[in-house]
Amino acid sequence: MERIWITSAADLGKIGRDPVFPANGEYILASDIVISGEWTSLPPVAGLKLDGDGHRIGPLNMPLFWSLEDAAIRNLTLDLSIRTRDEPAPNNYGAVAGLAQSAYRTLIENCTSYGSVEGHFAVAGLCGNLNDCDILGCVNYASLRVESSEAGGIAAFANNTNFFHCRNHGSIASSDSETRFGLGDIGGIVGTLWATWDQLESTYAIVDCFNDGEITAYRTGGGIVGFLRGGDKIQLEILRCVNRGQVHGTLRAQEDPLGGVLFGGIAGQGVSFYRIQDCLNSGDVSGCGSIGGIIGEARHPKWGWHNVSDLPPSEYSNRIDHCENQGSIQLLKPANKDGCLTIGEAPVRTMEKADSEGAPCKAGGVAGALLFAGSATGCENHGAVKSESAFTGGIVGLVRTGTVDKCENKAPISAQGPCCGGIAGCVDRVLDHDAYPMSQGRNVSIVESCVNRGPVRAQGGEANNHVGGIVGSLLNGSDVVDCRNCAEIISRGDYIGGIVGYCALNGSIACSHVEQNHQTGPAVAGRAHVHRILGGRDNAASVTLDSNEAAQDTMLTGDNTTDSGLVYEAKIVRLDDPLLSPDGFQGDTVVCGRSKRLSCDGCVADAAKTE
Repeated sequence: MERIWITSAADLGKIGRDPVFPANGEYILASDIVISGEWTSLPPVAGLKLDGDGHRIGPLNMPLFWSLEDAAIRNLTLDLSIRTRDEPAPNNYGAVAGLAQSAYRTLIENCTSYGSVEGHFAVAGLCGNLNDCDILGCVNYASLRVESSEAGGIAAFANNTNFFHCRNHGSIASSDSETRFGLGDIGGIVGTLWATWDQLESTYAIVDCFNDGEITAYRTGGGIVGFLRGGDKIQLEILRCVNRGQVHGTLRAQEDPLGGVLFGGIAGQGVSFYRIQDCLNSGDVSGCGSIGGIIGEARHPKWGWHNVSDLPPSEYSNRIDHCENQGSIQLLKPANKDGCLTIGEAPVRTMEKADSEGAPCKAGGVAGALLFAGSATGCENHGAVKSESAFTGGIVGLVRTGTVDKCENKAPISAQGPCCGGIAGCVDRVLDHDAYPMSQGRNVSIVESCVNRGPVRAQGGEANNHVGGIVGSLLNGSDVVDCRNCAEIISRGDYIGGIVGYCALNGSIACSHVEQNHQTGPAVAGRAHVHRILGGRDNAASVTLDSNEAAQDTMLTGDNTTDSGLVYEAKIVRLDDPLLSPDGFQGDTVVCGRSKRLSCDGCVADAAKTE
């Protein structure tokens, strides 16, 4: 088919409406196209090819196309000034975007949008809804605002779609009040990336994408994607993406009735995805709910597993591999006085619903929460984590039936919640212990080969406050193995430990290759609950001192500073003075412990930087 040159707005408006300009034609712009007055979106087209040849179209007050099918759009720049009516109407519930409301099996390559777009639902710089599309090298500079749900710099909603080398520089915001839809998945590249459950086995990805636009979301927001949802046969992954934009959450209610108040530097929420790998976040993340430098929350849709047979296959295990966070993480306390989590008189170990519904506030340098077959491997956190409530960790706030392996925290942790740790705030397991005993369960809820180099300062003062150099609370047969804490712990909490603050229900701490903390002098207002390795224990917790010796039902409390060749040099301090301000924390130079089995020379140099 011969290419048709478009030289004017009049010619452009004839596509799909005039037999000379067929809906399946091949077009190229001869020059910039200036739109005067109101623009009426072109009718649905199929098989169309349009090459902008680097030229611009605009200003557009409506999408250029209504819908695209089996099309190819390349090298086009759009100037946008799109705003739907002030009040929602039936014809405004569709997507609002610069290029098209929807696209099916379409290639969009090297397209750019400028200006602004505002609407009630599915707002984007280029496309509102994408299905089975490939998006390559596209850029958004337009500022976006959505009143209800889904917004993204490139696309608002995408199903079975790939994004390669895309960028967003525009600010994206949702309203801060409930609406008819009220889901609010906001992402720098795409609001929601979904996988169809009944397709053949395949993989869809967001690869080498970048965002530095500010993200302000009412419920769920991420620097790259707001909501990532995999399927039974489809793997979704995010690879080598970078976010430098701030991510803010505006909802501060105690409970979220729709189950998602989640914010992350890369992704707000991920369900049954394959992996997020080699990603970097340097934007600050703040909000109430589950927040993390890489992802707010990763989970599997099954909430009540009882046997190992219920676990999903490894290809759908929500892996976060070799990612790094440099942005600060701030978990805000809800507007109500009770906070996100009410413990009351019950100890933490009895909380059977410590998940999104029962304890919505979690913060971690990498992930707010890993729930049901989530893992973080080889990740680093360099951003300060500050929490006004609930579960707080240098890497993950809450781990439930998941793993944290070979991760390192190098930033200070400051918390007021009940569970705080240099690596994880709380590690728990929900599998039935009789059907899935601990000896076979070390791969389902474990923190292994991790290092904390950031000072842990917990000021909550709540009853049952658990603070540890590695894990705050270790519950239900979970394990900590071969970990090191190289920084001070300062807390007013009841249970404080150099490795674990509180261990219950057959938890295991293997210390044969572990460097422990120790107070260099007497603890300030110390109590019996301040310990070098384990702050508190119940129901046959196990601390293994070396490969040949174990202390069952033991808290290490005495002055045996050379047991099993251990020499303690770092410190733990308990503070009882409620008037002591955060600036009042003080102490000697912080270095980590040493053992015969594991050198800690690298820790000493790094720990000196935390003074």
